[in-house]
Amino acid sequence: MKQHVVNIPQGYKDSPLGVIPKEWKVLPLKNLGNVFSGGTPDTNEKSYWNGNILWCTPSDITKLRTKLITDTTYKITELGLKNSSAALLPPGCILVCTRATIGNAAITVKEMSTNQGFKNIEPIKKDVDIDWLFYYITLNKHRLVQLGVGSTFLEVSKKDFEKFKVIVPPLSEQQKIAEVLSTWDEAIEKQSQLVEKLELRKKGLMQQLLTGRKRLPGFSGKWEQVKLGDISKRIVRKNTNEKCSNVVTISAQKGFILQTDFFNKKIASETIENYYLVKRNEFCYNKSYCNGFPMGTIKRLQEFDEAVVTTLYICFAIQKESVSIDFMEQYFSLGLLNKELMKIANEGGRAHGLLNVTPKDFLNINLMLPSFDEQKAISEILSHTNNEVSLAKRKLKSLQEQKKGLMQVLLTGKRRIRL
Repeated sequence: MKQHVVNIPQGYKDSPLGVIPKEWKVLPLKNLGNVFSGGTPDTNEKSYWNGNILWCTPSDITKLRTKLITDTTYKITELGLKNSSAALLPPGCILVCTRATIGNAAITVKEMSTNQGFKNIEPIKKDVDIDWLFYYITLNKHRLVQLGVGSTFLEVSKKDFEKFKVIVPPLSEQQKIAEVLSTWDEAIEKQSQLVEKLELRKKGLMQQLLTGRKRLPGFSGKWEQVKLGDISKRIVRKNTNEKCSNVVTISAQKGFILQTDFFNKKIASETIENYYLVKRNEFCYNKSYCNGFPMGTIKRLQEFDEAVVTTLYICFAIQKESVSIDFMEQYFSLGLLNKELMKIANEGGRAHGLLNVTPKDFLNINLMLPSFDEQKAISEILSHTNNEVSLAKRKLKSLQEQKKGLMQVLLTGKRRIRL
C-alpha cells in the first residue's frame, strides 16, 4: 500500500496533531496542570448553602462575556465544601465545562469551587501561560465534544480529559500569542459595550416616540384609536400548485428564516400547497411564546419576495395609504400589542407552546396611531438609530471573526509571531 507523504515545510515537523513547529511539543493536559473535578453539596441540607464560597455551574460560564469569572449565582459554606467532592480552586485556574455545554471555559479571579459539570485545571508548571491554555482549550471545543460519552447527556471523563493532547509552544511564544488574542478580546468587549449602549438608546427612543410620550418638533395632533382590522386585511392566500418553495419559520430574534436553516432539516409536510403564501411587506403573527416575547411575535417579510408559512400563523397586510408600513413594523417590534393580546389570549388553550388567539380577536385589537406625517418622521429617526446598531453589530461580528481566524493560525503554529 502506498503511504501518504506529508509535505512538511522547513522548520516544522509531523506530530499526532498534524504539522507543527519543530520546537513545539504535543503534551497531555495532565502534564500541564493538576485536574480537579467538582461536586454538589446535598441540596436538602440548608447549612451547606448560602455561604461565602463561590460555587460555579455551567450557566455561570455561558453568561460570561469575557474569559474571567469573578462571581457565581450560588455560594456554598465551608461545611458544604467539606461534605462534597467539590475542590476549592485558587485564582488563576481554568474551569472547563465537560458536561452538556462541553468546552465552555473561564479563568478564576478568586477562590472558587464548581459542580460536577466541570474538569478544572490548576497549572503546575512555570512554563505554562494560563491565558494561552484557555485560548487553546476554547479553540478545540470540537475535540473535547468528541470525547464525550453517555446516553442521557454527553460527559468527558477525568481520565479522558487528562489525556487530552495539547500543542505546546515555548513559554515566550505562549505569552505573545495570549497577548495578541487578549488585545482582540479587549476590542470585542469595547464594541460589545457600544452595541449595548446603542440598543438601549434605540429602545428608549422607541418607547418614547411610538407611544407619544415624546413628540417630535412640529407635531401636536391627537393620536387616533383604530382597530388592527381597520387598517389591515387578513391574508389567507394558499400556495396553489406549490408556486413557492421558500418554506419559512418566524424567529423572534431573526425574523423570517428558511425552515431548513432554522431546524437544520425539513419540517413542513411533503405537500405545501395548503400553506399560506405571503408576499414582501406583508406581516405574520407567530403565536409561539418564548423568553422576551411572552405574547408571540409579529414580523414583516423582507427577506424574500414570497414565502410559504404554516396556517398556524395569522398573516395580514396593511391596506390603508394613511398608515406607514415602516412605522407599523417598529410598533409591533416594541410589543405594543402585548396588553391587548393578553386580554384575548386563552390561557387554558395553550398547546404545544402556542397562544390561543383567533384571527377575529387579533384583528379586533386596538392601536393608537399618530398622523401619517408623524408616523413617517418617527420611522425615519428610528431607522437611522437602527442603522447605527446594525453597523456596530457588523463591526463586532467582524472582530469576532478576526479573532477566530487568529486563534486558528497562532495556536496551531501555522503563523508565527516575532518575539
